[in-house]
Amino acid sequence: LAALIGIIAGRADRDFSAFSSEQRRYAQFTCELWDTFRTRLQGSPCYAEYAELLDYDHQQILNTFAYSLMVNKRLALLNVQEHDMYQPHNMQMMSFATMDLMCSPDFDRSELGRLREVIWHAQSMGRIGNLVSTWQREIADRDFTSGVFARALREGDLSLEDLASAPPARIEAAVRRGAHE
Repeated sequence: LAALIGIIAGRADRDFSAFSSEQRRYAQFTCELWDTFRTRLQGSPCYAEYAELLDYDHQQILNTFAYSLMVNKRLALLNVQEHDMYQPHNMQMMSFATMDLMCSPDFDRSELGRLREVIWHAQSMGRIGNLVSTWQREIADRDFTSGVFARALREGDLSLEDLASAPPARIEAAVRRGAHE
Protein backbone atom coordinates (compact mmCIF):
# COMPACT_ATOMS: atom_id res chain seq x y z
CA LEU A 1 0.00 0.00 0.00
CA ALA A 2 2.80 2.42 0.83
CA ALA A 3 4.29 1.93 -2.65
CA LEU A 4 0.91 2.47 -4.31
CA ILE A 5 0.33 5.61 -2.25
CA GLY A 6 3.75 6.83 -3.39
CA ILE A 7 2.74 6.42 -7.03
CA ILE A 8 -0.35 8.57 -6.61
CA ALA A 9 1.45 11.11 -4.41
CA GLY A 10 4.18 11.44 -7.05
CA ARG A 11 6.99 10.42 -4.72
CA ALA A 12 7.55 6.82 -5.78
CA ASP A 13 10.76 5.94 -7.55
CA ARG A 14 8.80 3.22 -9.32
CA ASP A 15 11.40 0.60 -8.51
CA PHE A 16 9.33 -2.39 -7.50
CA SER A 17 12.09 -4.99 -7.69
CA ALA A 18 11.73 -5.84 -4.00
CA PHE A 19 8.14 -7.01 -4.51
CA SER A 20 6.79 -10.34 -5.71
CA SER A 21 6.06 -10.68 -9.42
CA GLU A 22 2.32 -10.34 -8.78
CA GLN A 23 2.87 -7.17 -6.72
CA ARG A 24 5.18 -5.77 -9.42
CA ARG A 25 2.49 -6.32 -12.07
CA TYR A 26 -0.09 -4.64 -9.85
CA ALA A 27 2.21 -1.68 -9.19
CA GLN A 28 3.06 -1.35 -12.88
CA PHE A 29 -0.62 -1.42 -13.78
CA THR A 30 -1.24 1.27 -11.16
CA CYS A 31 1.52 3.42 -12.70
CA GLU A 32 0.11 3.03 -16.19
CA LEU A 33 -3.43 3.73 -15.05
CA TRP A 34 -2.38 6.78 -13.03
CA ASP A 35 -0.30 8.19 -15.89
CA THR A 36 -3.17 7.70 -18.35
CA PHE A 37 -5.62 9.27 -15.91
CA ARG A 38 -3.46 12.37 -15.42
CA THR A 39 -2.70 12.75 -19.13
CA ARG A 40 -6.36 12.55 -20.12
CA LEU A 41 -7.45 14.88 -17.34
CA GLN A 42 -4.95 17.52 -18.46
CA GLY A 43 -7.03 17.90 -21.62
CA SER A 44 -9.99 19.21 -19.62
CA PRO A 45 -10.87 22.86 -20.30
CA CYS A 46 -10.42 23.95 -16.67
CA TYR A 47 -7.66 21.56 -15.67
CA ALA A 48 -5.10 24.23 -14.75
CA GLU A 49 -7.61 26.12 -12.64
CA TYR A 50 -8.47 23.11 -10.47
CA ALA A 51 -5.28 20.98 -10.64
CA GLU A 52 -4.04 22.11 -7.22
CA LEU A 53 -7.45 21.42 -5.67
CA LEU A 54 -7.55 17.95 -7.23
CA ASP A 55 -4.08 17.21 -5.85
CA TYR A 56 -5.38 18.27 -2.44
CA ASP A 57 -8.43 16.02 -2.80
CA HIS A 58 -6.22 13.10 -3.77
CA GLN A 59 -3.99 13.77 -0.77
CA GLN A 60 -7.06 13.44 1.46
CA ILE A 61 -7.80 10.05 -0.09
CA LEU A 62 -4.20 8.97 0.48
CA ASN A 63 -4.47 10.16 4.10
CA THR A 64 -7.49 7.89 4.46
CA PHE A 65 -5.52 4.93 3.15
CA ALA A 66 -2.60 5.73 5.46
CA TYR A 67 -4.96 6.10 8.43
CA SER A 68 -6.63 2.77 7.68
CA LEU A 69 -3.26 1.06 7.36
CA MET A 70 -2.12 2.48 10.70
CA VAL A 71 -5.35 1.48 12.47
CA ASN A 72 -5.12 -2.05 11.16
CA LYS A 73 -1.54 -2.24 12.44
CA ARG A 74 -2.37 -0.59 15.78
CA LEU A 75 -6.00 -1.13 16.75
CA ALA A 76 -5.57 1.18 19.74
CA LEU A 77 -5.62 4.12 17.31
CA LEU A 78 -9.24 3.47 16.35
CA ASN A 79 -11.56 6.24 17.50
CA VAL A 80 -14.80 7.82 16.33
CA GLN A 81 -13.44 11.35 15.82
CA GLU A 82 -10.62 10.41 13.46
CA HIS A 83 -12.80 7.87 11.71
CA ASP A 84 -15.43 10.52 10.98
CA MET A 85 -12.78 13.04 9.95
CA TYR A 86 -10.71 10.85 7.60
CA GLN A 87 -12.80 7.97 6.35
CA PRO A 88 -15.43 9.87 4.31
CA HIS A 89 -12.66 10.76 1.85
CA ASN A 90 -12.53 7.05 1.03
CA MET A 91 -15.72 7.61 -0.99
CA GLN A 92 -13.74 9.92 -3.32
CA MET A 93 -16.76 12.06 -4.16
CA MET A 94 -14.87 15.30 -3.55
CA SER A 95 -12.19 14.42 -6.09
CA PHE A 96 -14.81 13.34 -8.62
CA ALA A 97 -16.62 16.66 -8.13
CA THR A 98 -13.35 18.51 -8.72
CA MET A 99 -12.81 16.53 -11.92
CA ASP A 100 -16.33 17.48 -12.99
CA LEU A 101 -15.41 21.14 -12.39
CA MET A 102 -12.41 20.71 -14.67
CA CYS A 103 -14.91 20.00 -17.43
CA SER A 104 -17.38 22.75 -16.45
CA PRO A 105 -16.17 26.11 -17.75
CA ASP A 106 -19.58 27.69 -17.08
CA PHE A 107 -19.58 26.87 -13.35
CA ASP A 108 -20.00 29.96 -11.15
CA ARG A 109 -16.69 30.01 -9.24
CA SER A 110 -18.27 31.99 -6.41
CA GLU A 111 -20.26 28.84 -5.54
CA LEU A 112 -17.17 26.65 -5.05
CA GLY A 113 -17.30 26.68 -1.23
CA ARG A 114 -20.99 25.87 -1.20
CA LEU A 115 -20.55 23.07 -3.72
CA ARG A 116 -17.75 21.50 -1.72
CA GLU A 117 -19.85 21.65 1.44
CA VAL A 118 -22.69 19.83 -0.32
CA ILE A 119 -20.24 17.26 -1.70
CA TRP A 120 -18.74 16.77 1.79
CA HIS A 121 -22.17 15.91 3.16
CA ALA A 122 -22.89 13.57 0.24
CA GLN A 123 -19.51 11.93 0.74
CA SER A 124 -20.22 11.48 4.45
CA MET A 125 -23.61 9.95 3.69
CA GLY A 126 -21.94 7.66 1.16
CA ARG A 127 -19.53 6.56 3.87
CA ILE A 128 -22.44 5.76 6.18
CA GLY A 129 -24.00 3.63 3.45
CA ASN A 130 -20.68 1.88 3.00
CA LEU A 131 -20.37 1.23 6.74
CA VAL A 132 -23.83 -0.28 6.97
CA SER A 133 -23.26 -2.58 4.01
CA THR A 134 -19.69 -3.79 4.64
CA TRP A 135 -18.98 -4.06 8.38
CA GLN A 136 -19.91 -7.74 8.63
CA ARG A 137 -17.56 -8.75 5.82
CA GLU A 138 -14.80 -6.66 7.38
CA ILE A 139 -14.91 -8.75 10.55
CA ALA A 140 -13.77 -11.84 8.65
CA ASP A 141 -11.06 -9.73 6.98
CA ARG A 142 -10.00 -8.42 10.42
CA ASP A 143 -10.37 -4.90 9.02
CA PHE A 144 -11.64 -2.82 11.91
CA THR A 145 -11.31 0.67 10.43
CA SER A 146 -15.10 1.05 10.21
CA GLY A 147 -16.91 3.54 12.39
CA VAL A 148 -19.14 0.68 13.49
CA PHE A 149 -16.22 -0.79 15.42
CA ALA A 150 -15.02 2.62 16.63
CA ARG A 151 -18.43 3.28 18.13
CA ALA A 152 -18.61 -0.17 19.72
CA LEU A 153 -15.20 0.46 21.30
CA ARG A 154 -16.20 3.89 22.55
CA GLU A 155 -19.37 2.55 24.15
CA GLY A 156 -17.52 -0.38 25.74
CA ASP A 157 -19.40 -3.08 23.82
CA LEU A 158 -16.09 -4.25 22.31
CA SER A 159 -12.54 -4.08 23.62
CA LEU A 160 -9.25 -3.98 21.76
CA GLU A 161 -8.70 -7.55 22.92
CA ASP A 162 -12.02 -8.55 21.33
CA LEU A 163 -11.00 -7.02 18.02
CA ALA A 164 -7.59 -8.66 18.19
CA SER A 165 -8.72 -12.18 19.00
CA ALA A 166 -12.45 -12.74 19.48
CA PRO A 167 -14.24 -15.02 17.03
CA PRO A 168 -16.11 -13.12 14.29
CA ALA A 169 -19.52 -14.24 15.60
CA ARG A 170 -18.79 -12.69 19.01
CA ILE A 171 -17.72 -9.39 17.45
CA GLU A 172 -20.82 -9.30 15.24
CA ALA A 173 -23.07 -10.06 18.19
CA ALA A 174 -21.55 -7.22 20.22
CA VAL A 175 -22.05 -4.75 17.36
CA ARG A 176 -25.67 -5.84 16.91
CA ARG A 177 -26.39 -5.86 20.64
CA GLY A 178 -25.18 -2.26 20.88
CA ALA A 179 -27.02 -1.25 17.67
CA HIS A 180 -23.79 0.26 16.35
CA GLU A 181 -24.62 -0.61 12.78
